[in-house]
Amino acid sequence: MKLLLIAVLNVALLGASSGDDLFKAGDFGGAETAYRAELAANKNDPAANVGMARLDLYNNRLEDALTQAQIAQTLGPRNPALDRIAPEVRARKAIAADGGSIEIPGGVAIVPFLATDPLPLMRLKINGHEANVLLDTGAPDLAVDPAFAKELNLKVSDTGEVGHFAGNKTAAMQAASVDTLDAGGLTIHHLKAMVIPSRGLPVFGNKQVDAVVGTIFLSRFLSTINYPKGQLELRPRSTVPTIAGSTPVRFWWVGDHFLFARGSVNNTPESLLLVDSGLAGGGFVPTDATIKLAHVTTHSDQAGTGIGGGGAAQFVPVTADKLCLGTLCRSNVPGLYTPGGDPLQMFSFTAAGTISHEFLKHYAVTIDFNSMQLFLQPESP
Repeated sequence: MKLLLIAVLNVALLGASSGDDLFKAGDFGGAETAYRAELAANKNDPAANVGMARLDLYNNRLEDALTQAQIAQTLGPRNPALDRIAPEVRARKAIAADGGSIEIPGGVAIVPFLATDPLPLMRLKINGHEANVLLDTGAPDLAVDPAFAKELNLKVSDTGEVGHFAGNKTAAMQAASVDTLDAGGLTIHHLKAMVIPSRGLPVFGNKQVDAVVGTIFLSRFLSTINYPKGQLELRPRSTVPTIAGSTPVRFWWVGDHFLFARGSVNNTPESLLLVDSGLAGGGFVPTDATIKLAHVTTHSDQAGTGIGGGGAAQFVPVTADKLCLGTLCRSNVPGLYTPGGDPLQMFSFTAAGTISHEFLKHYAVTIDFNSMQLFLQPESP
């Protein structure tokens, strides 16, 4: 009770928008504390109810998010952010149920990597056809290349949505239905697949990338991207992780597939980082503000052009002297800066950038969507 009174007093001193201010700054933990204090002082505070509904969803507290959104809708002007909560709750419940219905012989399905660098590439079956499939937490569920979709005789249709990609590029989205995806002895049925070019990726020599699997695919399971062993490990999502020597890092699940966690660049204050494993040859992508604040080294003389989900994008190589995810830090991490624009600007909160492959590849990364934690186990010496 004493702590609650202190929190309420702090809210009064900071002003009614303190929860919103912390949310916009990317301090989700601080924002939740502030929103709870604001609601204790006034349970009908519209902004606090909206803020808690969003954070309940980000924390994957699905029933709480739905209830809080319904309350918030009755208190003030209609908020578009609330309109997206119920569909997202339904989608996440369906995906979790889908994973719960999949049999995994022996309790774990192991999919070896054809390559670990510059990104993990696996061999899966899609509608019974062998496919080279890229693993990327920056992707949603399943995406197939248009030419591969044609080979599979998939019916492709426009979704009416726009995707946001590196260099602030956007692209109209198309989708198709896939009957089966086979991975390591398990089968997933009836998947909605995005149709996005991937065969033009020049990172695997003569191996073309037929498809990509991402965060929604992984969320069906307790998934471990085991970079040191060169394999993806899929266990029932109900499995409780017991990973010796691992470091837990809390994360928030935003939208359908964006995972954010706290970290820092070059000893700057801790802030949000998007955990997107799909940057070939790079460990992070800083924002303009982070480059200035953290004094990130840029290599403008090595600028070039790369291929992202939205097409060609300009990039400038950068180096972080120190990059941390939670309490785990690595030195001299290479990365890329995209001067054409920052796709993180589409979010209603601030993030310092993206943390990616060249950082993550030193760990076995387990993603637990029940406890909302990443468990990072370092490679053996």
